[in-house]
Amino acid sequence: MRGAMGKRISVETLASTLEHFKPEEQRTVLDNNLYPLVEQLEGREAAYKVTGVLLELDQNNVNVHSHFIQIDVFVSVLVELMDEMKKIAKLDVELTVEEQHLLRVGYTNSIGPWRNSWWILSSIMQKEEGEGNEVNAKLIRGYREKVESELETICNDMLALIDEHLIPSSSSEESNVFLYKLKGDYYRYLAEFKGDIEKEEVIDQSLKAYETAITKAESYLSPAHPNRLTLSLNVSVFYCDIVNNPERGCHLAKQAYDEAIAELDSLSEESYRNSTSIMQILRQNLFLWTSGAMGKPISIEVLASVLKDFTPEEQRIMIAGNLYPLVLEQLEDEEANKVTDMLLEFDQNKVLHLLESPEALKAEVAEAMEVLRNVTESPSAAAVDDQLDALSFSDDSQ
Repeated sequence: MRGAMGKRISVETLASTLEHFKPEEQRTVLDNNLYPLVEQLEGREAAYKVTGVLLELDQNNVNVHSHFIQIDVFVSVLVELMDEMKKIAKLDVELTVEEQHLLRVGYTNSIGPWRNSWWILSSIMQKEEGEGNEVNAKLIRGYREKVESELETICNDMLALIDEHLIPSSSSEESNVFLYKLKGDYYRYLAEFKGDIEKEEVIDQSLKAYETAITKAESYLSPAHPNRLTLSLNVSVFYCDIVNNPERGCHLAKQAYDEAIAELDSLSEESYRNSTSIMQILRQNLFLWTSGAMGKPISIEVLASVLKDFTPEEQRIMIAGNLYPLVLEQLEDEEANKVTDMLLEFDQNKVLHLLESPEALKAEVAEAMEVLRNVTESPSAAAVDDQLDALSFSDDSQ
């Protein structure tokens, strides 16, 4: 924490300390930490305004401010590491596995806080624009442009190292998989904030790098190899988040997960540990992408193909996430919740059929609403049970 004494402590210490202060004191502490970081990007006069806006927008959200504070902490720790790795990379010799790891960690931890800040600022800006607060939105937009400049510098720095030094010096196919994956990643980071015309170009560059990495990985690496799994993970994210093709992303993640399971026994203990950790992330992403949590539609075929890899409770959540928005199109929120819960009691195959058949779903929703109306009007508990049981006559598998 950097305050009146100009000294710095960790974000964890800052967060744990804030709870002991009153709200106005918390604001002062956050202000003292946030302002110096904003000043580095905006200059003194604008920093006062931008910091004030940020504090007003999320005064009680420590996590928002911690992202900005983390930038300062990370930069001070990682600059030396990045400088050393750049010197090694420019020697035009093939990096060892350990050196590759240090290069990746150094740049990932350097760009990570800036990416987080960009997403936070974009969310705040959209909120302010939606509420008609153009003055605040303009301040946030200007700060976001400064963040974009930092992001572009880091990405271009890494891409130049890869193209001019690392790939020309690499003779190992495993290293080439790592480097082309890394190249795809940093073009993907550029695509996250570029405008439409530039975005198309960097998406194309990212895809070309990923496709080269995939070709080499399929030829030289086991499906359970950590580098191949990491590649599949990042490419699936690329399709879901950048290309907006969640079905392709889910297919790649599911295929990588299934193929790796059969090969796990052949791995060393360390590789096994690394691979299973990546597989867990693949599984988590599949859950998010197919449960409606990301707000993107998914085909019933894709949903059905991944359900078997999850527990019954997880399956219910995934199906509910796809069913509820469709029911909500016909009903108010409270009624939609009740009807969705009722429909989830059907056989899973029938619920999947309802998801792909608007007419069948409409009929079941109407029947469920009729049952709810009768239950509301019924004077006895026995009649309530009878009405709820009335749905069972149409509960046949499709």
